[in-house]
Amino acid sequence: MKLTNNQLDKLCNLACEAAQLAGEYIAQKFKQEIKVQKKLTGTSLAAQVVTEVDIKSQDIIVNHLQSTLTDYDLGLLTEEGVQDQSRFEKDYFWCIDPLDGTLPFTRKEEGFAVSIALVSRKGESLIGVVYDPYRCDLYAARIGSGATKNGNPLELIEADNEVFFYRDCSFLKSKNNTEMFDRLQSELPSLEVQSLRVKESFGAVMQAINVIQRPNSIYFKVPKKEFGGGSSWDFAATVCIANEMNTHVSDAKGNPLTLNSQKSTFMNEKGVLFASSEKLVKWALFYNHSK
Repeated sequence: MKLTNNQLDKLCNLACEAAQLAGEYIAQKFKQEIKVQKKLTGTSLAAQVVTEVDIKSQDIIVNHLQSTLTDYDLGLLTEEGVQDQSRFEKDYFWCIDPLDGTLPFTRKEEGFAVSIALVSRKGESLIGVVYDPYRCDLYAARIGSGATKNGNPLELIEADNEVFFYRDCSFLKSKNNTEMFDRLQSELPSLEVQSLRVKESFGAVMQAINVIQRPNSIYFKVPKKEFGGGSSWDFAATVCIANEMNTHVSDAKGNPLTLNSQKSTFMNEKGVLFASSEKLVKWALFYNHSK
């Protein structure tokens, strides 16, 4: 079954509704004390933290999209749900992260989001929807139809005189991170900027969203042996949005991200790269190929 553009538009609208409903619920819980639990997944604290808000947000989304599973014969992959084989059996599947950035959420910091994508069995992201409950912003994209923010065309933030480097703990723990960071600082003149600003507290979804919107910015996750490095649901929606904004997105070697791997949902073996400058892409790919 091949979905038409009209069907994709309807599914995108439903995903937007679901993301906003879940996001509004998350925003209500933001100021409250939330019990933090741990799950046996990945090797980082960010991957292991889960709350009742994650679970309830997922319920809201799945309930809103439930009818599409039969109406359009879709599979389902969610971070907090049981993984079945439907993403390998159906032509398309919903790929859902009900609360990405649970760690900043529990710390009462910005950087968390709802992420919903429609992905083909081949691993192509056809719909990407992100809702930022902290700022009440809704991002959406449908393949071949551009990207929007709160219903208007998504536009780049005005360029400034600095590079924004979005990184997480996996980068800080990487073998050559100090050398890589120092080299990036030394290349600021070639990038025609004066300073480097580092952002570290956001979840993967909002890291990517910020790169997509901001010139001279990069989010780089180096490959590692340990399970983790984000999962398909962390990147499926932002891949679609990035593609529609002509922002570079790939693994750490410049290849397309694998969003429906038979091996695992984890991205640790190949890494992740979002960048809004070709020079920053070359810097990241040079270091990954040279080590």
